[in-house]
Amino acid sequence: LGDLIVNGCFDMKQQYHVWSEETAEAFADTLIALHRGLPYGYELRASLRFIADKDTSAAIALFRQSANLDNHRANPLVAIAMLYQAGGKADSVRAVSMRALSRDNGNFDAATMLFGSMSRMQLSVQDVPDLKLLEGWAQSFLQRAKDRESPGYQIDKANSILSKTQSAIAQLQESNHAPAQ
Repeated sequence: LGDLIVNGCFDMKQQYHVWSEETAEAFADTLIALHRGLPYGYELRASLRFIADKDTSAAIALFRQSANLDNHRANPLVAIAMLYQAGGKADSVRAVSMRALSRDNGNFDAATMLFGSMSRMQLSVQDVPDLKLLEGWAQSFLQRAKDRESPGYQIDKANSILSKTQSAIAQLQESNHAPAQ
């Protein structure tokens, strides 16, 4: 329910242009004042701060505060990873995406950002555990895709991640066992 409130309020400002910047910020401040222990006001405030001022560091700080208030939700971590991704910080994207997947191992956005960050790096045999995590995510996602009625683009992306991850694991394991010349 909290995510729906945050998304709805954000849409009132950004998509439908019904709320002014001041109204949206006042609503976020009210959520924070009434429910300091809940993450939603901080997430709304972070989204508004980034859109209004392009203040990445303030948005990340607010998303972190939200993530610290609810250690079961992946959404604020996914938002942080997206901000790091926009800033070209692949190592940070990887670390935060891993944390998000540890909270919600079915999170599509966290898995695709983790895959994207790893595909930009020179991988070594030490990366195999993370690649196996992605492989497991893709297999699990594809098994549940029909029950969830997942969109085709998500199924295609999961198949791509599975194929490329399995290939990378095989190559890394093979190169690790190759005799030195």
